[in-house]
Amino acid sequence: MKGTVLSVFIVALIVLFTGCTSYNDEVDPALASVSVRMLATSQSGGDLSAGRTGTRIKADSAFFEQILLGVSKLEFEPMDTTHNDSTNCHHSGHGHHGHGKLSHGGHGNDDNDSTDLEFEGDFVVDLLNGTSTPDFGIAQVVPGVFSEIEIKLSPILPDSNSIIVEGIVLAGNDTFRIEFSSKRQATLKIRSKEGLHLTGSLNSILIELDMDRFLEKINLTSAHADEDGVIRINATTNAAIFAFLHGRLGESLRCGKDNNRDGHVD
Repeated sequence: MKGTVLSVFIVALIVLFTGCTSYNDEVDPALASVSVRMLATSQSGGDLSAGRTGTRIKADSAFFEQILLGVSKLEFEPMDTTHNDSTNCHHSGHGHHGHGKLSHGGHGNDDNDSTDLEFEGDFVVDLLNGTSTPDFGIAQVVPGVFSEIEIKLSPILPDSNSIIVEGIVLAGNDTFRIEFSSKRQATLKIRSKEGLHLTGSLNSILIELDMDRFLEKINLTSAHADEDGVIRINATTNAAIFAFLHGRLGESLRCGKDNNRDGHVD
């Protein structure tokens, strides 16, 4: 009996000590730690995840029920390997340590000598709530300046979609319910002339999808609506609007540091 109790006690100690590794114990202080969050925002309507689900589009408004991206890869590329012809990505300030798990292999790159930073997996990104399933986690990279982020979209969402946007657009006296979806694989790029400075601390990166810009020139008055009144926009239905919105997606992205995690670039 004493032997059994002692064995149980030893096992409990093993579980206790192996399960309490802290964030700081896992981090190499010589490297820059990076976490990523993706969020739908509105310049006029505020943070769409903070209970304000409406966005202003000039004189019109839109209210979203669902904004999802299927992301299979996020890659940060250092300054000297990219062409710097855009200014979507902004930076300021320095990072600070936070809490979370250090990801290697499936999420972040596991080569501490690498200057490329990658998050790989099947991530269902909810841009209304600013969450990802599974979580992107935290990866480490040699500190430096990164001038491009590549986002690879893959059809991992329901019905083999890579993008889903559902909501209501109010245009004058008209109300349009829309469902935009895409099954395409695509690579979106956010570039910066100044570069994103990743320092030897926890860098919280926010990637924003500006819904005002995404929808600002959309014209739904001549769009085809199904019998249930929903305007479905995809590669086969309302294809011209689909092509327009698909092209606007990359143009509507921007990024920067959000070390206080308030849903806004610092």
